[in-house]
Amino acid sequence: ETEGYDFEILKTIDFKKLRPSMVIYEHRHLSEADYAASLELLRPLGYAIFKDEFDTIAFIDNTLQQEYAAHLI
Repeated sequence: ETEGYDFEILKTIDFKKLRPSMVIYEHRHLSEADYAASLELLRPLGYAIFKDEFDTIAFIDNTLQQEYAAHLI
């Protein structure tokens, strides 16, 4: 398990080499600062962000962005 370390793992992804269309990580155990930093990492890369109760879903697929537009943060 990665309880509380999701942001640490997210930071290890080389987004210059690897551009997943979707990134899902659990924000439930992240500090407010780490969660804010995760958004600051993903948004400039073109990811739209959807937050549910426990997980954050970041995606760059335009179809998904339109489908979830009302729920983006």
